[in-house]
Amino acid sequence: MKRLCLSGTVLWISWILSVISYGEKERWMFFQTIPEIVLLLFFLYLIRASKNKWKHIGQSIIFLLCIIYFIQCIYYSQVGEFMSILALENADQAYLLIRPAYIICLLVIIVVSFLIVQGSKVFLSKNKLIISMVCIVLSVGGVYIQNTNSHRGGGGTPIASLSKNIVKSIIPFTKQQKKIAGYPFEKEWIYKNSLPFPAKSDKQVEQPNIIIIFTEGTSARLLDCYNGKLGDVTPNIDAFSEKSMVVDRYYNHTAATFRGTHGQLTSCYPRYGGYEKGGWVGNKSGAGVSKQLAKREYQSLPKLLNERGYDTSFISPHMQEDPYTDLLNMLGFHQVYTRDSSTEFLPYNPELWHSSLTDQDMYTELVQILEHKTTSQPFLIAMYTFETHTNVDTPDDGIKYKDGSNETLNTLHNVDNAFGTFWNYFMHSQYKDNTIIIFTADHCHYHDKPFMSLVANDTDYVKCFHDRIPLIIYDPLHSLPERYDAQNNTSLALTPTICQILGINNEKNSFLGISIFEPLDTAPVLAAGSDFYSIEDNHVVRPDQLSENDKKAVQQQIEKIMLFYECEKANRVFH
Repeated sequence: MKRLCLSGTVLWISWILSVISYGEKERWMFFQTIPEIVLLLFFLYLIRASKNKWKHIGQSIIFLLCIIYFIQCIYYSQVGEFMSILALENADQAYLLIRPAYIICLLVIIVVSFLIVQGSKVFLSKNKLIISMVCIVLSVGGVYIQNTNSHRGGGGTPIASLSKNIVKSIIPFTKQQKKIAGYPFEKEWIYKNSLPFPAKSDKQVEQPNIIIIFTEGTSARLLDCYNGKLGDVTPNIDAFSEKSMVVDRYYNHTAATFRGTHGQLTSCYPRYGGYEKGGWVGNKSGAGVSKQLAKREYQSLPKLLNERGYDTSFISPHMQEDPYTDLLNMLGFHQVYTRDSSTEFLPYNPELWHSSLTDQDMYTELVQILEHKTTSQPFLIAMYTFETHTNVDTPDDGIKYKDGSNETLNTLHNVDNAFGTFWNYFMHSQYKDNTIIIFTADHCHYHDKPFMSLVANDTDYVKCFHDRIPLIIYDPLHSLPERYDAQNNTSLALTPTICQILGINNEKNSFLGISIFEPLDTAPVLAAGSDFYSIEDNHVVRPDQLSENDKKAVQQQIEKIMLFYECEKANRVFH
């Protein structure tokens, strides 16, 4: 019994250290995992009283559960929640955790978990058995209450929450109840009103070029041009914004990268993201599930521009075999440039960072592609840069922010430097008067520890995977204002907004969003699979936190999204 008490103390102290490490101020959270610890240890106690055959099986299960418990504690210490479904969907990026410190932690976890399950055989009297069963029942009740009262997908208790989320990620939450008739989301218009800002009389370009930059995981609140806290993190993006229109109150409507890219370029809520059952990741490009998803039909920005004679391409930092390439091909780009083809344009062999091209190399490649253009054919070039990803710091030869102590600031400062190289080239190039540049993000910053240390005191920040993201539009052809209020519109609006700027309308599409220049006539909903949020008073909120009238409007939108998921499943989105 003393050994069990010692094991319980080790488990509890691990959780307390996680809470303190993350910086949680509510001390009641120290006791959050006690029901699960008690349950785990009493099961171990009963296992030690069992026969040898069952004892070894039971010890192996407890050993695995202890490892899960400790890993969850370490994960909580970094992001302030247990592993969510979205985190599991992006399990392919676990390689970002391969660092000496994490490897050492894992080895320590394995050793400590092994020591916890060891112990001599015990003999149960009738009274001890009754006491054990009562404690187990009470602990089960405590774990149940903890997990049912938890609002976030990553909340609850370590082992139960991960088990619940694994089941949810494996078993699809949508079931097609009836055959979908027709294509419910198709329509023949994209926007209802003309662009409210006039064309410049001295700039007559019938088909302007377009460059769209999706910066990995970037919240607007840290950029200088969005009144960033420090004022000197992104000077080059700030210089770009001075010649552009900065859009305020604009949120990412989905997450993470797969959904973010897909959802913005087709103006929809993609059901499938990364690693969950039915998702894109887990197969090499052109194989398995990824191949099946790539057969689905959507109207998209590149497809609309292809029909108008544009040359459309996407620059990806990942390898050709990455399923992200499948997604981009499905979206209709004529050409997808990957890290494997980067040497066609880069005058050197790039050094990879976390198996991907660095942001500096990405922007260098963009400049070289522009330099190699030999025809007057209008073009769309979209690009995704990777290094601002959570748990990634700038390489040693990158540009760090001041003393380099904060990963979030380092990566933002570094990508800003890379962007500055491109922006300087662009303003001295033949493209500055005939090319629209759109700087945005695939989604907001993830709430990891370096980011939270910067925003924890922001009264308008909610710890979830939705936040205000940048949308900065350089348009030399229209008299756009210096700033524009999107009034809580979301990245669902990106493609309709671009279409309105280009004057593309009256085309068959299945877009769910409307341009930021049109009044938002539906409740804004943010969705990543089965996880839904809305926006109220410039805060991201869960639907159950809304007033009754708003709750009803949001619920109607959620039902519409659920129908869209079923249409996706039946390939009835667009034809």
